[in-house]
Amino acid sequence: MSASPPSSSPHQSLSNFRLGSSGATYLLLIIFVLGATLSLVLFYLTQQAVDGVLVNELGQPVLQDISNAQRNIDNDKHLLGSLTGFLSFKDTASQDEIKQFLDTANLNGSSIEQVYRADVKGRSIVMQDQVLDRSTLSSHTFTPEYLAGLDEAFRDNDVGHNAGVVLFYNRDQAWFITVNPIRSSDKKEHILMGFSPLNAVFRDVIGRFRSGDLIQLSIYQKNGNKMHTVLALDRPVTFWNRWLPAPPMSHQIRFTGGVLVINFVTTLHEPALWIATLPYVSVGIGFFLTMVLLVLIRSWHRHSYEATKTASHLRRSNQEINRKFMDESRMARALRKSEQRYRAIFDNTGIGICQISDSFEWLNANRTLATMLGYENPRDLLAAQPDFHGHLFTNPAEREDWINRLKTDTCRDYEAEFFTQNGGVMFVCISGRAVVDEEDKKRHYECTMYDITERRRAELGLLQAKEQADFANRSKSEFLANMSHELRTPLNAIIGFAEIIKDQLFGPVGQTQYVEYAKDIYDSGGLLLSLINDILDMSKIEAGKRELAEIDLDMAKLVRSVGVLVDSRAKLGKVRMHWEVPKDLPHLRGEERALKQILTNLLTNAIKFTPEGGTVTIGAALDQSGNMRISVTDTGIGIAAEDIAVALAPFGQIESALSRKHQGTGLGLPLTKALVELHGGVLDLQSKLGEGTTVTLIFPADRVIQLSTMAGIS
Repeated sequence: MSASPPSSSPHQSLSNFRLGSSGATYLLLIIFVLGATLSLVLFYLTQQAVDGVLVNELGQPVLQDISNAQRNIDNDKHLLGSLTGFLSFKDTASQDEIKQFLDTANLNGSSIEQVYRADVKGRSIVMQDQVLDRSTLSSHTFTPEYLAGLDEAFRDNDVGHNAGVVLFYNRDQAWFITVNPIRSSDKKEHILMGFSPLNAVFRDVIGRFRSGDLIQLSIYQKNGNKMHTVLALDRPVTFWNRWLPAPPMSHQIRFTGGVLVINFVTTLHEPALWIATLPYVSVGIGFFLTMVLLVLIRSWHRHSYEATKTASHLRRSNQEINRKFMDESRMARALRKSEQRYRAIFDNTGIGICQISDSFEWLNANRTLATMLGYENPRDLLAAQPDFHGHLFTNPAEREDWINRLKTDTCRDYEAEFFTQNGGVMFVCISGRAVVDEEDKKRHYECTMYDITERRRAELGLLQAKEQADFANRSKSEFLANMSHELRTPLNAIIGFAEIIKDQLFGPVGQTQYVEYAKDIYDSGGLLLSLINDILDMSKIEAGKRELAEIDLDMAKLVRSVGVLVDSRAKLGKVRMHWEVPKDLPHLRGEERALKQILTNLLTNAIKFTPEGGTVTIGAALDQSGNMRISVTDTGIGIAAEDIAVALAPFGQIESALSRKHQGTGLGLPLTKALVELHGGVLDLQSKLGEGTTVTLIFPADRVIQLSTMAGIS
């Protein structure tokens, strides 16, 4: 029975429905974005309009007061100009006559409180006498100390010989100083200086701040690129003024000494407070209308979705019956193809696969495994049953071990030696696991095998090569040890004879140059002897012939004795030595010569690679495990992390400016490490380039001899 394929109309309708749902979602998103954008634009435009209204309504009175301050400065210049003309004809007038003149000339609308006469001598201003005192509070004497810096302010603004206005401030208050040159009866040039307090000039603006009309008021003097705060007033703001602030406003006043910038923020009161809320009301209305439109569109789409869903449900029911029939047919074909693919993979995979029963009879095997064991096909392998008849494992004990592992748990990567069908031998790696049924009962075992014969042959070759390398290394060490002994005898004679000539033990040498040559021979021979000794010690250790002459050593005394040996070298290099070795440090069982050689090498290296003014610290203590730790820390050039392995290798040297200055053999650290390990210890080297190095020697606790134990033995 064959079923006709279903018509395409239900499936097409369902696709149209999904497309409509997605389109409605996009439509809602677009409407929301447009509504939000229009609301924000409306908020911005309303905010701009509201700021313009608030600036016009609230800022005009303050700007008028600032204009009054400008007018006060102009009145100050007019008053001082008139007073200059009056005093030019009558410079001996009293203050009463000057006040009478000002009353007659109607010049009392100025902010000037005090007028002084002064001389301009070179680049300095010298106060002479007071001309007028109109202070309403208390008189102020402008002493030279009070006016410190006035000369510089006059020079910066070219005021003194010329008329002008300068803003002068000190720690007390700020003054506008109006200046006019005056020629007196003695034919000398003087200047009149009128002092106007900043508070008097800006009394109207400051009065508005004190009355609460302003939240902030600040006055800055701007002269070129320089800004200086002259006045800064601020008051706590109310809740509404914090969240609905008035727009900041600014105005400038120009005078000879630069520009005054006045910034202020007004206080919002009704009805201005309600005007400030209009931008937020507008954006709220915009978002509200957008959400209403979204709800309406969403409701319409939901009703459309329910109707479409009901119609499509009937179509899908009919379609589902046909689909199930088609799916069952496709599943049957897929199972057949899957079984064929599995069999092809099973037979042609590069790894041998087999199934073994609980009695260890082979049930199934692939072609790869049959070929690996020398059989033409899997049928021949299963017919022969080599493992069941004991003809597979070359070692029966290995077979028993493998079976026991497979029975108890999954066996992975078990290596064994097999016989092949033609009598050859091969190495295989076996992995296996038990297969259980639905009731957790064991059905059979599945195993995989692959040939590792070539790998085992390579391992044997590497092992033989290693043995040959070890033999060559031992031969080299023995050769170096023998050669070092042969070289030391003539070298000692060279050093001895060079020392006799150098010290002129048998009388003076005719030429001093010979003495210098003898000293060079002596130093070079000593360096070569040290190198040969290091090579000899290293060779003995590598050859396993170095034995320790162990005794109980007082480590505190031994460390300090080594310090005495290197102290002169530290002083010569201007390096400070710092000791952190307690006097009650326990004794250590070891060889005295080896331990002195270890500490001498470490301290010499630390001093050698520490610049002048640096510090070398040696410390010793027991850790929590009872191990003795001896550390040598320097503030020298340090070693990069990637170079530490090089420094610990024989003849390894690290290139640097300071290392080239002090030549060495590269055996100091490797020999020290070998001697420490000969004592069963560990050498730990921690270093950072440019910061210094710390070398820690860790000797095991079984070599530490406590003082109480020694007392009991004695």
